[in-house]
Amino acid sequence: PDSLTGNLINSLCKWSARPGFLWVATADGGLGLFDTKTGKCRSFRSDPSRPGTLGSNNVRMVLEDSRQRIWVGTADGFHRFLPESERFEVFRHDPQNANSIGDNSVFEIFESKSQPGIIWVGTDRSYLQRFDPQRNSWQRFRLPAAALPDPYSNRVYFINECPDNPEMLLVGTHQGLYMFHMRRGSWQRVVLQDQFNGEGNPRDEFIGGIFHDRSGGCWVSVYGRGLLKFKPQPTLFRQHVNFTSREDSQEQFRIHGLAEDPGGGIWVGAGPAGLYRYDPGSGAAERFSLGPANPGPADFDTVGLLCLTREGELWAATAGGLVRFDPRTVRKELFPARDDDPATLGFTRVASIREDSRGDVWIGSDFCLLRWQRQTRTFKRYRHDANDPGSLSNSHVNPILEDRAGNIWIGTESGLNLYDRGRDKFTRYFLDPPDLDKETQNYVMMLHQDAQGRLWVGTSNGLNLMTAASTGMHFEHYSAPGSTLRNFILGIIEDDAENLWISSSGGLSRFSMQTRTFTEFDSRDGVSPIQFIYDSRLRRQNGEIFFGGSLGLLSIKPWLSRPNRYVPPLAFTDIRIHNRPVAIAPASPLKKSIILAEDIVLPHNQNNLTFSFTALSYIRPDMNQFAYRLDGRDSAWNDLGFEHTVTLDNLKPGRYRLRVRGSNNEGVWNQKGISLGLLIRAPFWQTWWFRGLLTLAAIVLFIYWYRTRIQRLAARIKTEAAMDHYFNKYRISTREKEIIQYLLKGKSNKEIEDALFISIGTVKNHIYRIFQKLGVKNRGQLSALFKNLQIK
Repeated sequence: PDSLTGNLINSLCKWSARPGFLWVATADGGLGLFDTKTGKCRSFRSDPSRPGTLGSNNVRMVLEDSRQRIWVGTADGFHRFLPESERFEVFRHDPQNANSIGDNSVFEIFESKSQPGIIWVGTDRSYLQRFDPQRNSWQRFRLPAAALPDPYSNRVYFINECPDNPEMLLVGTHQGLYMFHMRRGSWQRVVLQDQFNGEGNPRDEFIGGIFHDRSGGCWVSVYGRGLLKFKPQPTLFRQHVNFTSREDSQEQFRIHGLAEDPGGGIWVGAGPAGLYRYDPGSGAAERFSLGPANPGPADFDTVGLLCLTREGELWAATAGGLVRFDPRTVRKELFPARDDDPATLGFTRVASIREDSRGDVWIGSDFCLLRWQRQTRTFKRYRHDANDPGSLSNSHVNPILEDRAGNIWIGTESGLNLYDRGRDKFTRYFLDPPDLDKETQNYVMMLHQDAQGRLWVGTSNGLNLMTAASTGMHFEHYSAPGSTLRNFILGIIEDDAENLWISSSGGLSRFSMQTRTFTEFDSRDGVSPIQFIYDSRLRRQNGEIFFGGSLGLLSIKPWLSRPNRYVPPLAFTDIRIHNRPVAIAPASPLKKSIILAEDIVLPHNQNNLTFSFTALSYIRPDMNQFAYRLDGRDSAWNDLGFEHTVTLDNLKPGRYRLRVRGSNNEGVWNQKGISLGLLIRAPFWQTWWFRGLLTLAAIVLFIYWYRTRIQRLAARIKTEAAMDHYFNKYRISTREKEIIQYLLKGKSNKEIEDALFISIGTVKNHIYRIFQKLGVKNRGQLSALFKNLQIK
């Protein structure tokens, strides 16, 4: 009787009024109050014969609100627990009373932190309900897709808060996820995208759970699809497509030129589709023809780059040449391209059109730099001259920029040029950072002067900040991580938060000029797989950013972009030895999970290690970056980029510590990082005790050899002939032989002095030299050397 009321548990809830007790909602046994200290459970079941009991034993949800009230949702009614009487107040649907719960089958109960005391209830039949206990009032909000044929398709299963927006709720239903505005009562369908392949969801999605993490991301479990990631935020990106009337070619959607007029309209050069004035608000587009009334062979309706002058004229680069167009009067002036006429463009591929502060229009192309002089209404052509150092560094001209000081900067495929108005000449600058390809680095693609007056140079090899130095211009290089295509820059636009939005051959990026880090965006962020086109970019008067590409226009509202400042925790996830997994076992180097391990001890022959790790930031986990350092071997950090594994080869015996740092998708680093101690044991022949043993053995052997040396020599000297041979070997003189004979007979120095009629000092000198020649130290060793010789 004191066991749990049922085994199918739907919900658990602490009871703050009685610490140590849990409310247990079961699907088959009613509601239980479980004592965590004693392990006993008290049951509350449905009993139709007794008022004040539960309406059903299928209890789906139990919740304690901020005022310590216990709310219970069952398959037949919504209840409030009355602790004084231990009974339940029941709320049921009354068809005759609009101020009642909309349905008796309750699946979810939720209290928002932004509206404490207000209870939100999710029921079976397409209703989200707001209950105010103080006023005892109910308010129903029908889901927008409630008219679907399946009456159960919009069951409200889960309710949770929307991160970063306290006025919004996330509502999970049988057929999808919604955002609900609590104050306005409005709904917005959320299109979930697969975290790995970016595909949109099918219409019927059974939401199994909602949870949001500390980084502002939201995790949604979807039956049949798994766990999906969703970041609730206003629409940052918007795709503008198919605003032309022609449908004969996919080329019609390629957007080359963009310009905004004072009325907020966007002029669009759409390639073969022509010229349009587009209203982003209404989506309406009006087409304009730039060709002559009687079309000739030149095609002036295939429109590329655009430039709107301060006088309201629109300059357009077309397949047939340049066009100066007045939208107010619809008048146009055509400038056909002719290679043999220096007063024309000379080539039809135009890379840039810019108006300077004097009203002159500069046009850059593959062929030359062209300047239209407003005063004379004539063109002047500039080209590279190998014999003139004051000419352009290359005739292939890409970007043109006039800075705030009135300087004209020209980017070419081989360097940067500054135009000198007084001399009508150019000064050349070359980007030559170390360790970079000079050819690609000097292929200047884009120029931008930021709000602080700094000049940024985009090349086919990355982004560069130009600053003046005593030795000339200095260029500080920045590369986007990952694909090299991200560094082939096609457009740069600055927002109001010190960010550069960059279109490239590899997609869309945002560069923070404060942190000097890149953030990449793709289909998982709501950016369609658009192929951006060179210099197709625009910042509108309201700060909205447009980029053009193969699928039309992409607009960005940068003020809605919320930087990810979350510092991600790090964890080791795997270790491999010689590329083989390591099991957790008492006899294994891994005694517990690698997540919890602090040190690992390995023998000398297990010194090829591969470690995997992760940064717990899930907004764009594929963009998290890592670096490592192996203390005991490395003096500096090693960048891994997006790679989250490292292999340590042929580690020598010793102690190491592997340190790992990681960042989130926007380059916010966990500088503290994680570490793991490593001990590679030396083989026994390299240990101190083994070396000490070898040394001791060598000493013992030497002592033994030395002590037995005299014995070995004595064994060989058995006759006086052998003794003479031995004396000759060591150059023993006749006098020294006589003294040796007396010494072997035991004579003293005095006796030898008397016998040989020499002084005592001479005797001593002879004895010293004898000992040195024979390698003995005293008379005893001398006697031992000749012990086998019978001296007569």
